[in-house]
Amino acid sequence: MSNPFSEIVVIDDNSIDQFILEKMLTSVFKTLQITSYFNSKDFLKAVSKMDNPNTICFIFLDLYLPEMPTRDFLTEMESLEIETPIFIVSSAPKSEQIIDSKLIAGYFCLSPLIDCSESAKQILNIKLGKYGKNKKIICA
Repeated sequence: MSNPFSEIVVIDDNSIDQFILEKMLTSVFKTLQITSYFNSKDFLKAVSKMDNPNTICFIFLDLYLPEMPTRDFLTEMESLEIETPIFIVSSAPKSEQIIDSKLIAGYFCLSPLIDCSESAKQILNIKLGKYGKNKKIICA
């Protein structure tokens, strides 16, 4: 089965965290383009102009972005009907906002990142139909 996905998106306002995540993802997903945004509003503008936003394989989203609360971003993504797994990335594993976001997004990674590449590979296989549908993987 061929891979219909072409891109992984990183949304993080910290350039160091972006760099680390990009390097980790590039080492695992060699054929996918990594595109980074410093805020979720820029991503939403870009995605609204895409012909097919469902070619995005994953979105890695910083939990605390200054311009738009995570819940608002996730609600907006849901309204756009984009079926892309969103990994919430945070260094605060006990946060109320994480618990709230996990209910919507379903995926969570601790930052500094504990290598979530295996979970990301499993999700890619699910998206490609290799393991069945609706399987939730939380890496924390």
